[in-house]
Amino acid sequence: MPRKKKLNISLIKAVVMSALSLAMAFGFALAGIGAQVAAAPTVQFLLGFTPDRTKGTSIAFALFAAVGGVIGYIAAGSSIDFGIAVMLGIGATLGTILTIKLAAEPRYAVLRRAGQSIGIVVAIYVFGEAMRHRIGGPQPFLPSLTQISPLLTGLLFGVATGAISNLLQIATGILVVPALIYLLGMDASRAVVTSLAVIAFAGFFPALNYSSRGAVDKTMGSWMSGAGLLGGLGAGTILSRLSVTSSLPLIAFALISMFLCAWRIWKMT
Repeated sequence: MPRKKKLNISLIKAVVMSALSLAMAFGFALAGIGAQVAAAPTVQFLLGFTPDRTKGTSIAFALFAAVGGVIGYIAAGSSIDFGIAVMLGIGATLGTILTIKLAAEPRYAVLRRAGQSIGIVVAIYVFGEAMRHRIGGPQPFLPSLTQISPLLTGLLFGVATGAISNLLQIATGILVVPALIYLLGMDASRAVVTSLAVIAFAGFFPALNYSSRGAVDKTMGSWMSGAGLLGGLGAGTILSRLSVTSSLPLIAFALISMFLCAWRIWKMT
């Protein structure tokens, strides 16, 4: 009797993770939120990597998803202000660095739960705006500053969002996207892609660091990053072709934000 062929478990895992990565990258790129927040628990649960390898592989995947979103948006004929995106990324990094010690304090656990609740409230507000088709929100409350020095505005917003998101353990994009829409007057699609550019800039060096230490799994990291790039490209292309009055980016942002914040609250209990 012919021997039964053994299942190629490694290939099956790679295909499953690629499919999940494609879906995660598409959804999170459409919302402007870093995909590592969903990738990390998925990798940990399905692959059982060490915490360091889980984080490294997830950050690399999120980087490719964000880059794919930006490339897809530009390739489809739209443009973004890279100057503001870079300054936002620098500011977010500075804000994170400045609050590292405070963020590690166990006494702020209650504050973190409150922060996740605030994230849910923000998401509900954005969802309500999307349902009413009121895209763009109010005019910027700092018009003189945005006109005189948009790069300084980007830096200041970056520091604020980086510090707050680090202290409250909220994904940075949950703060960046609404800030760009409702405080700086960007249309939803441009705000989402700008947030993706910030994620790409902020995630490049951490991904490089993890990769240089061998903390990015070569097999799964390659499959996930490739799928992440494709998912991001698809989302970026769609974002570029949406009209400025489309509510799709805000709906995607609100739903994913609510899910993430509710999940974080559940994990903290």
